[in-house]
Amino acid sequence: MFSLWIWVNVFWVAEGQLYSHSFVSKAMCSLATRKVQGCAQLQPGVFSAINECLLTCNAGCKGVSFNSEGCFHHTRCTVEPVCATNPNGSVMFEKQSPCLNNGQWDDLLDTCQCNGGFVGQICERYASSCYELTQFGYAFAEHEVVLQLSTDSIPVRTLCDLTFIFKQNTYLFKSSGNLRPRCRSWKEYKHGFWFDAENFWIGLDNMKILNKDLNVVYLETRVNNIPYGYRYSNFSLSPENLGFSFVFKSAITFNFLSGHVDCLSPVQATPFSSIDKDQDRDTNQNCASLNGAGWWWSTCAALCNPLGSWSDRRMGGLNMKDGRDYVIAMHYSSI
Repeated sequence: MFSLWIWVNVFWVAEGQLYSHSFVSKAMCSLATRKVQGCAQLQPGVFSAINECLLTCNAGCKGVSFNSEGCFHHTRCTVEPVCATNPNGSVMFEKQSPCLNNGQWDDLLDTCQCNGGFVGQICERYASSCYELTQFGYAFAEHEVVLQLSTDSIPVRTLCDLTFIFKQNTYLFKSSGNLRPRCRSWKEYKHGFWFDAENFWIGLDNMKILNKDLNVVYLETRVNNIPYGYRYSNFSLSPENLGFSFVFKSAITFNFLSGHVDCLSPVQATPFSSIDKDQDRDTNQNCASLNGAGWWWSTCAALCNPLGSWSDRRMGGLNMKDGRDYVIAMHYSSI
């Protein structure tokens, strides 16, 4: 068996673009057997060269062969012929997946199944929102993805929870409180950072971009993966020149947990503060430095420090060192 890569442009137009397919030649055991099984069909018309045959291999066609009879389109045989050698020298040019960025070609649907946040006809670009992932066949599950929220923004890694059919959650941060440093610079809090799927921050710039279309925020503490917390409606984040402060209309608790408190109501209209950009309301101390993390600090003795390390983290009166698994998360929700 041998292989030879041949690149051709096929007339497959999607979203106003002409895409390319690649073909690789493979030794074919028996064209006659494939014809009998119905997985090789002679095409009408006159073909003078293999390239003319290749150009006709559109949706539904998995490969082509060309001989004195003409151009054959091949599909997948239910049972592929098996032979040890290639007795008659027949060759089939098998169409390869056009999908980019590790997308997988779906033979039944004749389309690319994208992953990792990529979307498009051939997975050629990042999605601009978690909602867009649902338009390109992403499963109803939680996905670790990269999004590009606007044409001029830097792609950012986050989690999209698509578990519910009519609801998408875009995670703004998760914090498991492991011992990695949390006291990041203003630049990092502005643009975002990622350690792993339970320790990341999407960035204030990206929170602001998302806020154009999403205004429901959940801040929750997951205890052994059960969420407890508050839902904030009509959440509005200010631009950087106003310190990325926020306001909202109402806060409603869900899955009440004794000791858990409303962390956002006391810090409304408070600028975000980092160790190198002290905008907190305490004129005598740097709250980010004292607490080991950036936050909307109205006082250094605030009841909540969601981004702190394991020893500094606090969410009201919860005992987060009782041996249970605590993960603090904040996300926008479509409803």
